[in-house]
Amino acid sequence: MKFKKKLAGVFNMSASKWNMDYKKYFKAKKINYNSKNYLKILKKEGRIDINKEPKINSRLKILLNNIDKYLYSGAEDLLKKLKKRGDKLILASFGNLEWQKEKIGGLKIKKYFNKIILADKNKHLFLNLLKKNKKDIIIINDNAQESFKMKKELGQGKIYLVHGPYSNNIKHSLKVYSIKDLLKVL
Repeated sequence: MKFKKKLAGVFNMSASKWNMDYKKYFKAKKINYNSKNYLKILKKEGRIDINKEPKINSRLKILLNNIDKYLYSGAEDLLKKLKKRGDKLILASFGNLEWQKEKIGGLKIKKYFNKIILADKNKHLFLNLLKKNKKDIIIINDNAQESFKMKKELGQGKIYLVHGPYSNNIKHSLKVYSIKDLLKVL
């Protein structure tokens, strides 16, 4: 949520206005968000002065280069712990490929992952790769609905939900953890 608020600020607008635009131009149309496409929309509608585009792009670059500030507290400690015990770590990111690459590009924690998989509409390719895995799969995510879909598709997997805005986006009986709690459990 803090990241979205800062992202809205990049475009000189409130988080609520950015969210309204996100729903209107992306979610309602089932289009994955991309900041460059959003900027094009704002320019086309005359809501952004073309002369301000370089400044907006500069602020966006600064935001993405400092994206680690918006990770859950303790995320790096958890990744270090899992990596140290020998777990194979995969970062799966779903959405607009260009936008996901931009966000992940600025992450300092990407060094802990054995593999980074990006998927836009076809998550099945990623899941098929994991299905071939004969080892136990642990899903750590802050999105309950997405986690349960992944587990169903994989036919296995233990879900650890991290407290966040989407951790209760469907009805479930799982415990929702803070990263600090996960450090103790895993």
